[in-house]
Amino acid sequence: MKIETARCLLRPWCMDDKAALVRIANNPKIARNMTNIYPSPYTVSDAECWLNARSGDDAPYMHIAIEIGGNLAGGIGVHPREGIHERTAELGYWLGEAFWGQGYMTEVVKAVIPYAFETFDLHRLEACQFGWNPASGKVLEKAGFRLEGCLREAICKDGKFTDRLLYGLLREEAF
Repeated sequence: MKIETARCLLRPWCMDDKAALVRIANNPKIARNMTNIYPSPYTVSDAECWLNARSGDDAPYMHIAIEIGGNLAGGIGVHPREGIHERTAELGYWLGEAFWGQGYMTEVVKAVIPYAFETFDLHRLEACQFGWNPASGKVLEKAGFRLEGCLREAICKDGKFTDRLLYGLLREEAF
């Protein structure tokens, strides 16, 4: 699987990404906006574990490396849900700090949307924004997502509470 945008290449993760992954992912500013399973500090061992889990991965979700100018820049993932939430998936993403504020993530999210809807036969895509990260909400809105609600102080990260803003995009809105 490869998706090319005007400035980015979206591709599978590989073991060659290890050094770059550690270099860009070991950033507390990135970890601050990720779930607690994202390690901080981000070590070589963490990168090896992540990359080993991605090789030959046939799980019902996708994890995609983001490359900009031939360099690893971040990642994006789509995680289908189950049960009463079937045909819905959660979108999550992160980008190395050197690439922030340049429109890359909006470009990437827009490219992943049709791929996700088709690959998983989705009806709905969801994403959440941490209250203290309005840039993430702007990415989602530019990609067509709608703000659907705010779960007040629903996220606790490093002992601090923030709101969880829920965004959604229906298949009919994406095409």
